[in-house]
Amino acid sequence: RPPRSTLFPYTTLFRSGILPPRSRRGRDARRPGGTVLGHTAPKTKEMVKKAMGGILLVDEAYYLYNAANDRDYGQESIEILLNVMENNKEDLIVVMAGYADRMASFYNNIPGLNSRIGNHIEFPNYSADELVEIGKVMCRELEYQMAPGSQEALTEYMAMRKEMPFFANARTVQIGRAHV
Repeated sequence: RPPRSTLFPYTTLFRSGILPPRSRRGRDARRPGGTVLGHTAPKTKEMVKKAMGGILLVDEAYYLYNAANDRDYGQESIEILLNVMENNKEDLIVVMAGYADRMASFYNNIPGLNSRIGNHIEFPNYSADELVEIGKVMCRELEYQMAPGSQEALTEYMAMRKEMPFFANARTVQIGRAHV
């Protein structure tokens, strides 16, 4: 198993001069597009404007592109993002996140996108023990207590679930709590 990647804390990035202090306000652009023709561009531009000088996170970025839908408005968001990434390299960091296989397809379907993304980082899935620790934190936050034997049951469930389709790391823990 490859070593888990380490993310630098924001303060390290600010002190090193990589990010300006005002970039503490990140924006999640998971759903920047509109639902009606003409709404997508203004919404996307608003998200970009708010994130300028900081970080724009596009979680599950592959949902912006749907080749099967001729009424897909995500392409408009992608074109705006490509333009901003090209013309505002010094003012904005764009992070596109999602499952590796879907992201690979996304990069392959959008001309020019792959060349504008400088770093591709793949994080390995959590181990069953790490998932159980996440489950414990979730329980504490909800003020639940794990019953005797439930930790072992959750560990077994996570080990089994990791081998099944549609495994989703911490999201699987949320679903798994209902089974313990």
